[in-house]
Amino acid sequence: LADISLLRLYSTEPVATASRQERMPAVWSVFFILSCTLFSGCFASRGLREVARPLFDGQSRHSTGSGVGGDHVRLSDRHRPNHSVSRDGKAGKHVFDESPVRGTDNSSIKDHWKAIEFGHGIKKHLSDGHRGLDSGSEFGSEGGSVWMANMDQFISTMGLWVRGPYSGRYDETCQPTAATKEKWASYKQFHTDCSKKRECLQKRALVWKCGVGNFCGGLGDNIKGLAFTVYAAIQSQRPLYIVWNRLGQDILNFFASDGMDLTPPSNVHLDTCATRTFINRGDGGELINSLSTNGGVHDAHCVTWANNFQINNWFSQNHGTELQQHLPWATHIKPQYSVGCAMRFLFKPAELTHEDRSNVFQLPEHFSVIHYRVGDGEIGDGGNPAAYTEPIKKALQCASAKKISNVLFLSGNQAAKAAARALGKTMGLNVIESAGVAKHTDHDSSKLQPDEFRSSLWSEFMAAQQAEHLIALGRFSGFSIWAASMGFMPLDNVIDGNSCKVGWGSGR
Repeated sequence: LADISLLRLYSTEPVATASRQERMPAVWSVFFILSCTLFSGCFASRGLREVARPLFDGQSRHSTGSGVGGDHVRLSDRHRPNHSVSRDGKAGKHVFDESPVRGTDNSSIKDHWKAIEFGHGIKKHLSDGHRGLDSGSEFGSEGGSVWMANMDQFISTMGLWVRGPYSGRYDETCQPTAATKEKWASYKQFHTDCSKKRECLQKRALVWKCGVGNFCGGLGDNIKGLAFTVYAAIQSQRPLYIVWNRLGQDILNFFASDGMDLTPPSNVHLDTCATRTFINRGDGGELINSLSTNGGVHDAHCVTWANNFQINNWFSQNHGTELQQHLPWATHIKPQYSVGCAMRFLFKPAELTHEDRSNVFQLPEHFSVIHYRVGDGEIGDGGNPAAYTEPIKKALQCASAKKISNVLFLSGNQAAKAAARALGKTMGLNVIESAGVAKHTDHDSSKLQPDEFRSSLWSEFMAAQQAEHLIALGRFSGFSIWAASMGFMPLDNVIDGNSCKVGWGSGR
């Protein structure tokens, strides 16, 4: 066991930041517990050495996309996958670069990827046995999946999954002063207090609802509507709750709330709440005033909103006197971050789970996103790659001009992905794509399992929040723009793929 000790998950490099230093005792405890749990369960397995050797001796054991074993490449302690993975059924080599991984909380911890690679390797070996690949343990696929799900949750709680490069910009962007911090914090306290009082709940609750049977647009529409409701709830001092069901999934299960329970309490009778629906319309000031605490009729009942309000446009158009009147505590927020500030207030920073990283083929440390937003009718398997070649070529040329070498290509159309992959090879770019076929949350009636939901859209949305640049193609897309906002991507890093000029929302 000394030869394959989990202590080698971290190198002997100096601790880079205070946050890392503070976390180290807990980190050592975590891996001590994991080592005991893992090796007590696997010791009798004939796959023990197969599990240990690639993880700690530095060899890649990951197979190609087709399940055919790839050639082994030596992985040194300071290298991590840049992964060029074969998807055509042929054996291929993994490619590695020498870049350190981003650490959590914007630190430059160079070895966090080892914890991530540890999880990926173990899950593969735990599940290979039942597929007849002669390298798995005797746990079988179900036990391995359950074990890895628990491990993901455990490690994520400890803050070891990698977060986006700009996630540390939340305070300076959204609450740069003591007064603004107090405004946000006092609402969380109010929310907690009101949630314990039945009378307060029934009279004051504001429920944002995008449930079964509600028309509220795609994921981008959902998020901008929710973000506006956050500001309205804070200004009107109403406790906010969320009902969000799409494609058979409760979307709240894919977020980690930050200090507030956003699920409607059982003693809030939603059927008695006043309901208001505003899709692609509405005046922000009037909507906020309708929730006012002036003792009028609107103040006497809980309220349900179904909306996709254009919050960024309202912030942009009303960043003067009207915003000062309705949201005086939020006038410092730039329109582009109006969504990001609201969503980060509700939820902890996005983190890629093991499943997310598997769906996007384990992203390298440095990568940028090209998002080609096709028409709703083009989402899915159909289409001819040639139809998408020219705009994608422009976007890839733009990436090259910006010195971007790793591109995560996102599109709802599989033919567009194929075109990007082929062009990337000819242009010397590492083009990465997701494994799933996209689904639109409002136009598709599928009832998906959690892993299917991640594969079809959620893993891409999470990954886009980790990107360093966004190059946008096609029509305006809230899917990628709000991911950039939630990741607090600098404004100069959002680029129009057609002109290769800086332009938030592709300048449209």
